[in-house]
Amino acid sequence: TVAGLATAFGSGAATNGLEEIRFADTILVIGSNTSAQHPLAYARITAAKKRGAKLITVDPRRTPVATLSDIHLAIRPGSNLALVNALMHVILFEEKGQDDAFINERTEHFDALRASLEGCTPEWAAPLTGLQPEAIRETARLYAKGPNSIILYCMGVTQQVTGTRTCGALANLVMLCGMIGRPSTGLIPLRGQNNVQGSCDMGALPETLPGYVKADSELGHQRFARLWGPFADEQGKKLTEIMDGMRDGSIRAAYIMGENPMQSDPDAAKVEAGLRNLDFLIVQDIFMTPTARLADVILPAATGLIRRVAVQHGPDGMEAELNAMVDNGCTVLDVIVEHPVYGQLTGQLQISSRYDVEQFLARIRDSDAAPLSMLTGGLHLHTLRCPNEDAYTRACAALKAAGLLLDD
Repeated sequence: TVAGLATAFGSGAATNGLEEIRFADTILVIGSNTSAQHPLAYARITAAKKRGAKLITVDPRRTPVATLSDIHLAIRPGSNLALVNALMHVILFEEKGQDDAFINERTEHFDALRASLEGCTPEWAAPLTGLQPEAIRETARLYAKGPNSIILYCMGVTQQVTGTRTCGALANLVMLCGMIGRPSTGLIPLRGQNNVQGSCDMGALPETLPGYVKADSELGHQRFARLWGPFADEQGKKLTEIMDGMRDGSIRAAYIMGENPMQSDPDAAKVEAGLRNLDFLIVQDIFMTPTARLADVILPAATGLIRRVAVQHGPDGMEAELNAMVDNGCTVLDVIVEHPVYGQLTGQLQISSRYDVEQFLARIRDSDAAPLSMLTGGLHLHTLRCPNEDAYTRACAALKAAGLLLDD
């Protein structure tokens, strides 16, 4: 996505916001099982359908979004690029549906695009894609008609050998029809990992600085040297190159944060061979992933939904946090008790009213339990450390008497 869209638009980000999907006239979804992977986007698609929008889905499978579609192109896997080129051919050579004013004022190298598409007829694409030529023509006409057409795509496009070129071709399709620069048009990549967009925006790429400025460009040095001072501008390694370096020994150590290449990268056997060949591997994650199991050092992490409140020798500072849970409808929390003799014991704490909060606070104050630390947010975890067995017994008895501790 970043490579394809940054070449076309100067940025690898979506051109429009998710909320604009609701008001599109035509929606083209390609390579995305949207209902399962991006439910907020799917909710906006269904809202648009209720308004009368036309929906086109390109996916080998009969997914829920495909079932909802006016046109479902059950494409042969790996042939997205051929389909997009054929759509542009129909719009340009058969329907004359291109936006000439937009092309002349806003684009470059149109003649080269036109020449490259001349032979990409629906009949040429049919045996490659497994689609009927007329279905390709119908899709092209519907998208070009608009007047406001928007494209959504996901990993079904990008995770292929032709992924970068297909992203570029989708950008060309958008520009060919002038479907960009207005509300409810453009191109929205539905990203495959949490905060991948933000990471790319901040320069977590081998060749760019924050804001997609090339590290070795004059602009890059002008913009960042005055903030950072002199910096190295050589291009870093791509993920596949890093894995190759692990196997051939040119990379001897790695620090992997929030990534699970053992499960998400292609050819797991080669990935494992590379990770095992390292002299030293650090993994930082919120789960014990298959990658973490290979690490020499595992570091903990907190998600964006977690906040930490530490309370020493009394829970007075907890009241606001517990009341907030009541307000947010968070009623059942896991409890972990660290006991010096019996080890870790678990139970559940039920917080369903402000009365429960008051009772919980009162009984903990009398229990000699200290300290009490709490994580709140999407995950709720109480850790109760007691100085001795008697304090632990009295703490649990108080919780049980209040009906808050459901089981040991």
